[in-house]
Amino acid sequence: MFKELKNMDSQNLKSYVNFDNSNLDDTRVYSSMFFNIAVFLIGGVYINSVIVRFIAIVLILACIVSMICFKFKVNKTPKNINLFYACFMSVMAVNLCYNSCLFFGKTNAGGLIPIVIYLIALPIIAFSTIKSESKKIINGSFVGKTAPPVITAVVSAGAMLGISLSRLMQDKISEEIVFGFGLGFLGIVLGAASRFFVKWYCHKLLEQRETE
Repeated sequence: MFKELKNMDSQNLKSYVNFDNSNLDDTRVYSSMFFNIAVFLIGGVYINSVIVRFIAIVLILACIVSMICFKFKVNKTPKNINLFYACFMSVMAVNLCYNSCLFFGKTNAGGLIPIVIYLIALPIIAFSTIKSESKKIINGSFVGKTAPPVITAVVSAGAMLGISLSRLMQDKISEEIVFGFGLGFLGIVLGAASRFFVKWYCHKLLEQRETE
């Protein structure tokens, strides 16, 4: 897919990077990592396990180091911002699914089935998103078009749906199941953040062509 984009007309690439989320800035990169830290804290505080809390502390420190490196070591070009945002959002998707498994593991349902579901669902969604975005670029679907941010709308809708379903289930099942379902659902939705890897690659190609 990326190989086909490498030979694509610059106009198609420019139309894509200017299509929704063209105003992506470093603030959203920091926000995504702060959200990751919050989710790690939820799992570390709620799950009474020394191992889980140790893992949470290590991952939180990794998040902080990543933010410091991004703040002081990385040029805030569109290419780099999209790359870091794609990485942090992908970490967020895995992070949510990981914590979902922790909560399911506290119930009779266990965490094995959710693990299998996430291991299958996340790669499929990520790969399908990249393939779909690449195909649209190649077909010129973004030329002359603009749109409001898609990921923000999708995440908001996913969060609202997850909260609504959780409230409906809250009186019928344990809070661990509610947390597990809500976090897992949002994590799967965020698998679509892989689209920002496509944006990063398009920015990279355009930068290379400008310097040639």
